[in-house]
Amino acid sequence: MDFQRTKATFELAGKDFPRVTWYKQKGMRGLYVCLLFVVLTSATNGYDGSMMNGLQSLDQWENCK
Repeated sequence: MDFQRTKATFELAGKDFPRVTWYKQKGMRGLYVCLLFVVLTSATNGYDGSMMNGLQSLDQWENCK
């Protein structure tokens, strides 16, 4: 029986917290949009760094200097 879906709170570490519907609150929507850009930027920087390290190990890259 899944009774957690019917309750207005959830328990974590012995404390009750209210359930929050993030997409109904303007501030939470903005926070998640900002975090989306942070995650995408981090992933893009990781990809670019990995690609440049891979290119620098190639002989063709060294000869093109």
